[in-house]
Amino acid sequence: MSPKRIPQFSAGGVLVRLHEGSVQLCLIRRKRYQQETWCLPKGHLEPGETADAAALREVIEETGATGAILKLIGEVHYQFSIPGKNKHFDKTVTFYLMRALVDELHPQDTVEVMEARWFHFEEALENISYDNERTILRQAQDSLQDADIQQQLAQQT
Repeated sequence: MSPKRIPQFSAGGVLVRLHEGSVQLCLIRRKRYQQETWCLPKGHLEPGETADAAALREVIEETGATGAILKLIGEVHYQFSIPGKNKHFDKTVTFYLMRALVDELHPQDTVEVMEARWFHFEEALENISYDNERTILRQAQDSLQDADIQQQLAQQT
């Protein structure tokens, strides 16, 4: 008999900016369970919080940068267990494409987040640790071909 899985919902963002004529995106380096990974900023929904509000909050907490949502990108689904505990989860993460409203990155969550850094897309695709988030990056890259999205991204704050 397989263990009972607890549903868990999170949201996050692909935070992008125009820098010297090219698009860059933000990845965070985090350490969890003795493992370092490069990933997208994301986190749990608070009680009563919507996915888009959680994504905006998590991006601020994990990167220090505020963002404006441009578009829903999609969801990833995966299962995980907490090492040393008998808890198993079915996780759904909703990701949004966001335009950075500031350039400076200063993570507020310094317990889990070791660093936030801007990458060019190809460099991010090489460095990101999880295949499902690499798929989200490719979907974000496709979305950036839309003229409406390009116009919104070009807006200065």
